[in-house]
Amino acid sequence: MHSIYKHLIYKFNMKKILLLIVLAISAVSMKAQERAFGADLNLGFGTPVGFGIGAKYHHGFNDDWRATGDVKYLFANMNVLELDANINYLFDLGTTDAKIYPLAGIGLWSWFGEGGGAHMIFNLGAGVDWPLGDNWYANAEFAFKFWDGSRENLSVGLMYKF
Repeated sequence: MHSIYKHLIYKFNMKKILLLIVLAISAVSMKAQERAFGADLNLGFGTPVGFGIGAKYHHGFNDDWRATGDVKYLFANMNVLELDANINYLFDLGTTDAKIYPLAGIGLWSWFGEGGGAHMIFNLGAGVDWPLGDNWYANAEFAFKFWDGSRENLSVGLMYKF
């Protein structure tokens, strides 16, 4: 499977991959109905890199489906920048207003410095949005990031829905 990723990276340079991710997020947003959107700031921990910070944009299609676009910077010797575009399906969590969701999507994981490079990644995971008050939510998310290697990412954040 390594050769597939290697072929993708060599065939498309980083600028083209970034452009494709931006276009995918834009296309999802343009097709969305008039629904709530939100933004969050989060702290995360990813293996094998370590701690980082991130920001995420949420755009709802309807009450159940939403698309997210996020950027993370992971502090490490490699200085990792990660861009993701994911789809979530929101499930009610019993008698509370909390929602749980699976996530699936694609992204770009790039590192700078000695031996720098980039990988196209595939994301699978789950998360929860917990209401804190008027339009404010706590968010926690766990995702596996797959390429010729793999890593895990756990993040917690504070979200505001507009």
